[in-house]
Amino acid sequence: MEKNIYEKIFDISNENMQKSGNRFAHPKSAFLCYAELDPHKVDLIELSKVEADNSEFLDIAYINLLNRPVDPDAYQSWKKHFNMPEWQFRTLVIQRLVSSKEATVCHKRIYNNIFVRKKLSAKKDSLKSKAMEKLLPVYRRLPEKIKAPIRKLAGGN
Repeated sequence: MEKNIYEKIFDISNENMQKSGNRFAHPKSAFLCYAELDPHKVDLIELSKVEADNSEFLDIAYINLLNRPVDPDAYQSWKKHFNMPEWQFRTLVIQRLVSSKEATVCHKRIYNNIFVRKKLSAKKDSLKSKAMEKLLPVYRRLPEKIKAPIRKLAGGN
């Protein structure tokens, strides 16, 4: 099978790095995954199917969900989990990264999130969302002078 262009680029760059006495800090699989996937959205089912061991998957998940490689401190803290079964490790990584504050800043569209944790207070959340659904049209029609204090009370800016 012929290599794709991204694989060729990585191989050439890697060869040049080795000649200069250096090496890439992250695996080829992470680079290829990032180069080939849509940078604005992540399908978590597809991400979970990527062929990689746990350490490679960590790099792949960070690059695809946070737009950056895993930093050395985070890598060290995740290292103790590398011996977990693959599915369990991937679930843990995806759950933590998707729910992180950093992930919300990346503005990625997350699709097929089968890894979402079930909330214990689903009934309470359901009532809250129904109330918000009813109040939102009223809120939108309010003058800005009234909206500002309401946002402040609700914890917004």
